[in-house]
Amino acid sequence: MTGNNVNLTSISNDTERENIFKKRKDGILKKVEELTTLYGIAACTIIYNIFDSQSIIWPSVDETRNLVMEFQCSSEVDQVKKEVNQEAFMRQRIQKMEEKLRKEQEENRLMEMTHIMFQTMINPREALSGLAMGDYEELIGVINQNMENVERVMKIRRRE
Repeated sequence: MTGNNVNLTSISNDTERENIFKKRKDGILKKVEELTTLYGIAACTIIYNIFDSQSIIWPSVDETRNLVMEFQCSSEVDQVKKEVNQEAFMRQRIQKMEEKLRKEQEENRLMEMTHIMFQTMINPREALSGLAMGDYEELIGVINQNMENVERVMKIRRRE
C-alpha cells in the first residue's frame, strides 16, 4: 500500500490549501481513532489549525489532558518501557501469530479426529488404517470427550 509522491512545497492557493488541510486532518483523525480501536491503546491528537482560531483536539479536551498528564507523571523508565522499536514490535507480532497458528492447528487436529471418529461408523477399517499409535490415543480422547458431552446433554434433557 504505497501512497503517491507528494510535492512538499507550500500551496499558494488559499482555498486549495484549506481543502487539502481538511482532507488530511480527517485522515489523521481517522487513523488515530483506528489505532485506539484496533489495538486498544490510549492516544490523542492536537492539531493547530491556521484556518481557524480553534485547535482540533481528539478525542476530547479532558481525555487528552488526562492522557498527557498521565504520561508526564510516569517516570522516565516507564516512558522508555512503553516505547517499542521495530525489532521488538516484530518479535511480539511473530509470537502472537505463532500462538494463533498453534491454536488453529489444535482446532484442525480436533476436527480431523472428529471426522475420523464419524468415519469409523461408516467404514472402520478404512478410517483407522493410516493412524499411528499416538493418533489412536488422541482419537480415544476425542471419543471420550464426545461421550461426556452426550451424557451431559442427556442429563439436562431428563431434568426438563
